[in-house]
Amino acid sequence: GDGLLTENTILQRSGDNLMISFRDSTDSIWLKNYFAYEGNRYRVEEIVFADGTVWDVATVKAMLVAGT
Repeated sequence: GDGLLTENTILQRSGDNLMISFRDSTDSIWLKNYFAYEGNRYRVEEIVFADGTVWDVATVKAMLVAGT
């Protein structure tokens, strides 16, 4: 999204749901059942940031393990 950068992104898992929020902002995105089904063809496959950085599902999972 416009102006959204990786360094301002906060990922949180709640059950099978993923919440993406941003530092210094009240904006957030809930992706319901993001982790529910590995073969889900309706899953958001990529998150693309303003600088062109792309996070795929594996990157999101790794970021959650590492802590953001």
